[in-house]
Amino acid sequence: MRWRWAYRDYTRWIEIEKNGGTWWSEKARSKNGFALPPTGASNDDCRAVFAQHALGARNFEAHPHVKIIGEEMVNRCRGLPLVAKALGGILRNELNHEAWDDILKSKIWDLPEEKSGVLPALKLSYHHLPSHLKQCFAYCAIFPKGYEFKKDELILLWMGEGFLQTKGKKRMEDLGTSQLEEMPPRMGCLTNLQTLSKFIVGKGNGSSIQELKHLLDLQGELSIQGLHNVRNTRDAVDACLKNKCHIEELTMGWSGDFDDSRNELNEMLVLELLQPQRNLKKLTVEFYGGPKFPSWIGNPSFSKMESLTLKNCGKCTSLPCLGRLSLLKALRIQGMCKVKTIGDEFFGEVSLFQPFPCLESLRFEDMPEWEDWCFSDMVEECEGLFSCLRELRIRECPKLTGSLPNCLPSLAELEIFECPKLKAALPRLAYVCSLNVVECNEVVLRNGVDLSSLTTLNIQRISRLTCLREGFTQLLAALQKLVIRGCGEMTSLWENRFGLECLRGLESIDIWQCHGLESLEEQRLPCNLKHLKIENCANLQRLPNEMGLPPMLRSLVLQKCNTLKLLPHNYNSGFLEYLEIEHCPCLISFPEGELPALLKQLKIKDCANLQTLPEGMMHHNSMVSNNSCCLEVLEIRKCSSLPSLPTGELPSTLKRLEIWDCRQFQPISEKMLHSNTALEHLSISNYPNMKILPGFLHSLTYLYMYGCQGLVSFPERGLPTPNLRDLYINNCENLKSLPHQMQNLLSLQELNIRNCQGLESFPECGLAPNLTSLSIRDCVNLKVPLSEWGLHRLTSLSSLYISGVCPSLASLSDDDCLLPTTLSKLFISKLDSLACLALKNLSSLERISIYRCPKLRLGWAVAFDSITGLWLKLSVKSLALLKLFCSYLFQIKEAVQ
Repeated sequence: MRWRWAYRDYTRWIEIEKNGGTWWSEKARSKNGFALPPTGASNDDCRAVFAQHALGARNFEAHPHVKIIGEEMVNRCRGLPLVAKALGGILRNELNHEAWDDILKSKIWDLPEEKSGVLPALKLSYHHLPSHLKQCFAYCAIFPKGYEFKKDELILLWMGEGFLQTKGKKRMEDLGTSQLEEMPPRMGCLTNLQTLSKFIVGKGNGSSIQELKHLLDLQGELSIQGLHNVRNTRDAVDACLKNKCHIEELTMGWSGDFDDSRNELNEMLVLELLQPQRNLKKLTVEFYGGPKFPSWIGNPSFSKMESLTLKNCGKCTSLPCLGRLSLLKALRIQGMCKVKTIGDEFFGEVSLFQPFPCLESLRFEDMPEWEDWCFSDMVEECEGLFSCLRELRIRECPKLTGSLPNCLPSLAELEIFECPKLKAALPRLAYVCSLNVVECNEVVLRNGVDLSSLTTLNIQRISRLTCLREGFTQLLAALQKLVIRGCGEMTSLWENRFGLECLRGLESIDIWQCHGLESLEEQRLPCNLKHLKIENCANLQRLPNEMGLPPMLRSLVLQKCNTLKLLPHNYNSGFLEYLEIEHCPCLISFPEGELPALLKQLKIKDCANLQTLPEGMMHHNSMVSNNSCCLEVLEIRKCSSLPSLPTGELPSTLKRLEIWDCRQFQPISEKMLHSNTALEHLSISNYPNMKILPGFLHSLTYLYMYGCQGLVSFPERGLPTPNLRDLYINNCENLKSLPHQMQNLLSLQELNIRNCQGLESFPECGLAPNLTSLSIRDCVNLKVPLSEWGLHRLTSLSSLYISGVCPSLASLSDDDCLLPTTLSKLFISKLDSLACLALKNLSSLERISIYRCPKLRLGWAVAFDSITGLWLKLSVKSLALLKLFCSYLFQIKEAVQ
């Protein structure tokens, strides 16, 4: 415990701390072994705190009509500054004698502290909340202390409880937001305040922008929202933003609703009068409704300005002169829906100075009426224009037709997004590394552009683009990554093979949704290509066949190519390491021969007509076999016509095997697995022919089995998996029992059994002793009493989920020693007979979830008295239980406070 004195707003108060907490009542302090000094804080200190929060003064001298009542309230604070602060807050803005007298005579003062555990004065602070806020605040009491929740989630909960009642057209979400964001009144009294990240201008007294007048020590970041509520321009003058010399980042925001209540002239004057101090580094103006910007925005006197954002200022028809901001590095113009032309006024008088000398990032976004970006000859010839610009993004400007800056010597990244009418050729881009062109005209990609440094090219939804022209590809000598998406008129990649000569550095091609692409059979691919992905090209039938795939190819992905029938004949040569084929329903077989010698991952998914797998993927005992396959991952999913694996043995290097939704697939025999297999991960789903688990699984750490109707039992000697860590068995309806000898699975940590209708018994020797997570759900015929599960012996168990089992279980109690004390999470569901819980000794429990236990009533809640910090989750369908439990929670909340 230590005393901490804090000086602020001409007051001082004493706070007693232990690990950051403040003890509010004598009962709480004595319970935790701490007590205040006999005298507490002095009456002078309490008077100063109380008067400051109630009257904005150090004493009652200026308000003699409430002095006697005020002195009596200070006496009732008992030397506790927190109480004085709460009382003063209740009376803030109340200068009426009767209001003070009502507080003094409140019946809450007569409530014994021992009954509620909360000092009467502190309870007043809740009692005097507005009724609509009181119920919202009370609802939050069901959360544990320190619990963090998102604003939007809390508002939805309030809506679900019917706490938010709207009038007119205002949405409930907006009403909840306003209740959370409502500013404390009379912020202006905090004259020594240094940090205020957000100030919301209100309509009433104590929340006007004038409250900022005397906050001269504000520093760092300040966001002022609700400026549409400033009706008197004199208030903007009184805010004195010019005098706040330590603010570096400033945001000014109006309402996003541009309705008839907005006054354009008033907003223009307000912004003019809110001119900040000149040391500002970052400025954002959003939802401003004036017809033009004030002269101070862009004034060169703001010599430290580095970042400027003008966002959704929907009434402005032109941009301010910004080129004179000498240190400006980032400029973002967004949502200026009435701006049609950007001209010389944007740059300023170029004959007197170099415009934008330090600008590195320039963004224009969502400019629906912008048509022309014009440059006079003087601007075009200005030496050093945009000399430092590295990033230029133009997004969602559907009417833009004009030209772009001609010379951008430092530009490294250019994005043109959804500008379909832009037909100007790209500027000289000698140093651009990344070019992103989306939903534009094909003319933009014509030849004559310097792209000698370009390494990444992203082309999406380009109208009239049938191929990359030879003149354009010859400019891409440094290109490494090419992405082509949504170009439905594209019929081939290149205009001719000569353009490929300059693409020797191209390593990655990604093609998506180019439905006009029917064949690549006669196309050549860059010789050094390493990654090729073709997705959702519904009409593509053939891949390069004459020349085959590039010899350096490492990764090949083919997805949703509905008409593809054949793979290239040489797919198994070269250095291919990753092959994925998904949703290619016309693919029937693989080319003959071995798998690529270096292939490590083979994934085949949703190929409904595939009938055979590559013979060369299996090893044979023949001494003359030259198979050198080093496959590590094999995934086969939704191949309904595939009958089985090829004959032979799976590669000894295989680490992961997944077979899902292959209902015709024959079982994996022990002959297919080496005795020295490296298999670590086995996942089987909807595999009805799997009747017994094969042996030789000594390295297995993960086993997942779902929908294996043929599985009745496990080997009598138990699972041959000494290293198994995770075991999941779901929807195996004919399984009669869990594996025998589970006590020998010393590595097993997670066991999940769900919806196994035939499961009737547990292993005689119990479960794996080192389990940390156990879930047994919806096994309706598992009637073994919970007392015979041996859970109390699982000394590492932290999570337990039991649902739809043990139909006769009526009580879950510490006295029965059914559960280990190490549990931190307990999930209980569908226990129809459960009527009592008694879990006082589960001191590690952090979360409990209860769902569909119809006989459980309030009587069980007392079992949780000793469990602090518990987060309880209950099904909203158990409404009666929820109401009873919440009422009990409020009793506990008052007791512990």
